[in-house]
Amino acid sequence: MMKKKNMWKYIKSYKFQSILIKNFLLIFLIVFIPVIIITISVQSKYNNAVEDEIKTANYNAAIKTQATIDRAMQDTTRLATHLSISSVYDLFFISNKTFADYYNIIDIIYDRTREYISLDDYVHSVYLQSDSLGILYDSIDNAIKQVGLENSTLQEEDWYIKDKADNNKINRYFAWRETRDGQITGNYVSVIHYVRKKRTKILGSVTINLKVNHLAKMADMIYSENDVKTIVIDNETKKVIISKNTDDFLKNISDIDVFKSIDYSKIDKSEILSVDNEQYIITNVKSHYGNWTYLSVLPLTSYSNDVNRIYEYVKNILIAYMIISLILSYLLTMKTYEPVSTVMRIIDNPQMWDREKHRNKNEVKYISDNIFKIIISNTELEEELRNKITLLDKAQNKALQSQMNPHFLFNTLEAINWTAIELLDGYNEASDMISNLSEVLRYSLDGEQFSSVKDEVKYCKIYINIMKKRYKNKLEVKWNIQEEVYDNRIMKLTLQPIIENAIYHGIKPKRDKGLIEISCNSMNDKLQITIKDDGVGMTKEEEIELNTKINDKYLLRNQGIGMYNVNQRIKLLYGDEYGLKVISSKGIGTSIIIDLPYEK
Repeated sequence: MMKKKNMWKYIKSYKFQSILIKNFLLIFLIVFIPVIIITISVQSKYNNAVEDEIKTANYNAAIKTQATIDRAMQDTTRLATHLSISSVYDLFFISNKTFADYYNIIDIIYDRTREYISLDDYVHSVYLQSDSLGILYDSIDNAIKQVGLENSTLQEEDWYIKDKADNNKINRYFAWRETRDGQITGNYVSVIHYVRKKRTKILGSVTINLKVNHLAKMADMIYSENDVKTIVIDNETKKVIISKNTDDFLKNISDIDVFKSIDYSKIDKSEILSVDNEQYIITNVKSHYGNWTYLSVLPLTSYSNDVNRIYEYVKNILIAYMIISLILSYLLTMKTYEPVSTVMRIIDNPQMWDREKHRNKNEVKYISDNIFKIIISNTELEEELRNKITLLDKAQNKALQSQMNPHFLFNTLEAINWTAIELLDGYNEASDMISNLSEVLRYSLDGEQFSSVKDEVKYCKIYINIMKKRYKNKLEVKWNIQEEVYDNRIMKLTLQPIIENAIYHGIKPKRDKGLIEISCNSMNDKLQITIKDDGVGMTKEEEIELNTKINDKYLLRNQGIGMYNVNQRIKLLYGDEYGLKVISSKGIGTSIIIDLPYEK
């Protein structure tokens, strides 16, 4: 119970940043996401497989319809050809009315034709026309003239005359609607076979009219608002010539709702298209007879119930699996979070941790031991930090101890200045030196710890002017400061103690004119100041000893505020990578290199 309370406390404290919550979500997602991905993948593949199967089935059905109707057209074409060359019919096409047995032949042709018509249910009638004897039964061109071209797939009034004049024209296929007294009496697809002598001279024609509704029924062309719909289209006129729905006959395809926005000429076999936000499988099959297309349309909604049942089943499985995943994730999270909870209790209250009680060598024991090591190490670091702060305080106190009361000092210098002016009847060299000294002291005692390079250089120049008056013509100073570093922040009284060192320990013992060169440059993220003199210099051993002394962190206890103090203040403020370095050669001179952070 205590563990649960602690965990709830951690969750409330850290919310979604809590490792407990993160672990739980991670475990849950690792367990659950693969199942989601697999399910979606399988479902997608299933959908594709179902669509492919439906497309294949629909295409096969369209092929079956095409084969049935094309076979009927082939048989009809063969029948028309057979009639044109059979002995009885041949006499009709080559004879004339003076032939003695004309009426006897007509009777034979009539009986024989009735036999052919009775062979197939879809054959409605046979029209024979002889150029020498005239019309037998009926003339197809006259029939079309009676009903009009708008009730057929023919496009020209003189189509029959043009066909007879074209020696290469053997057969023609077209559809038409017969009407009597304004009533529709039949929808037909007709096959005309032109009878020619040696393929040139026209003798007449054989026309066989097929009943459209029988062709549709024979081809099992289903028609239903919610199921597959198959039609045959004349590509030249874009009119429907065969359909189970008689209302579609001779309609332009663009006038039938489902086909309005379908460009079937661009469809190869079967494709899924969206029409009015509904998915359809469209199948396109070309006819082997005539310029026709078999077009089949199947709405996918007819399969939606089966698919929805599968989706519902998958959804229930996923919900069940999600609940199982939540339970497993919770149990695994609790188990994996227990060591983290133990470590947090150690950190919250290390004194209460019983190390003897947890002797087993495991990860928790290892972590707890190292936590105690870190705690001990932190204690030591805190102690060292306190020592450094004490050293810094001592360095500042050391500097303050060397100062007199500012007000008393400035007032005294002012009094001495006026006395010198009165004694020497006006401003003089002594009064100038006192004024300069007053400015330098005011700069060093104003309480600020940092200043700019520009101010530091300014007051160092004032100090050097005092020294030049002291040493007359024995001291020369050259400045080489980059313009862009003037605004850089620098620790106050960094240069003056080093310059003072160069004068007293380098130039003065030389007893001759000396040169001090001061340069300041920016190098990447560092500011490097070099103070070089041509004084007496020092030996290599003295150079090493001096570098060692100025880097001794405890040397402040016995030193003043010179070069040692500057180096230690820099290291305490900026870190051990900054500070002073001494380079010297006996009889040549000494260079002091100061590295500082480059910061505005």
